[in-house]
Amino acid sequence: MSARRTKEALALVQLCEDQGFRVRKTKAGFQILAKTGTGMVVIHMTCSDVRALKNVRSELKKIGVEL
Repeated sequence: MSARRTKEALALVQLCEDQGFRVRKTKAGFQILAKTGTGMVVIHMTCSDVRALKNVRSELKKIGVEL
């Protein structure tokens, strides 16, 4: 992942923490757990997909993160 995308991903993680979501650090990235306990989004820091962050944003909206 490029430096720009890494910064964006870390900003999304910080946003989730600020909104009260549980964030777990993993070897390859982060897990964002839904407040209701029924959903989870994984943010990989080694992802090479150019649409990865757009897909993550979409998944975060589905579990209730306000972007």
